[in-house]
Amino acid sequence: MSNLKYVALEIAGKTYPLRVNEQQESELIQAAQTVNRRLKEYEKAFGVRDVRDLLAMCALHLSAEHQRMQQQKSEVSDTLHLDLDALAELAKAFQTA
Repeated sequence: MSNLKYVALEIAGKTYPLRVNEQQESELIQAAQTVNRRLKEYEKAFGVRDVRDLLAMCALHLSAEHQRMQQQKSEVSDTLHLDLDALAELAKAFQTA
């Protein structure tokens, strides 16, 4: 546990102190920056000023993006499996020929 590092992330004007490992630090900083950027975009685009509403919109949007990426990942994985099966069958055909 001694390899944990202190990092202070600011999200929506509030600072959140965290202890993270070095691998997590940069991805959490980038994630906080993404959230803050989106909050500003939503505030400007929709005229919403309530931080909770902005955070809810951000969470919904990021969750939808995550689900879309998981679905795409699953589709790519399925396609790869089908391609590998076809290659295995082709390899078998060459072995028996």
